[in-house]
Amino acid sequence: MGKRKTYSAEFKARAVLELLREETSLTQVASEYGVHPNQLRRWKQTALEQLPSVFSRLTSDRVLERLTELFAQRGAPDYQRSPTSAQIMDRSSRRRRCVSGSAI
Repeated sequence: MGKRKTYSAEFKARAVLELLREETSLTQVASEYGVHPNQLRRWKQTALEQLPSVFSRLTSDRVLERLTELFAQRGAPDYQRSPTSAQIMDRSSRRRRCVSGSAI
């Protein structure tokens, strides 16, 4: 029994990108990359289905990366100076009382 071929994510991405350009046919791209056309179809379908999640992950990864850089430059945030959730709720309830009291 033969061993299955494995392809890197980079290889799959290049093949799918070429297919998405629509400059060459599916069979031409499959022949050029040495992959069966059905396999290429599956890679394309997977790529298109997961495309929205790629952008959300990239965004969150970039935010995390940027926060890590900022913490490295400036140090971790000082949570002692930050208001607690109880203080925030107390302030908002005072505001509500003032607004509702003035409406009467």
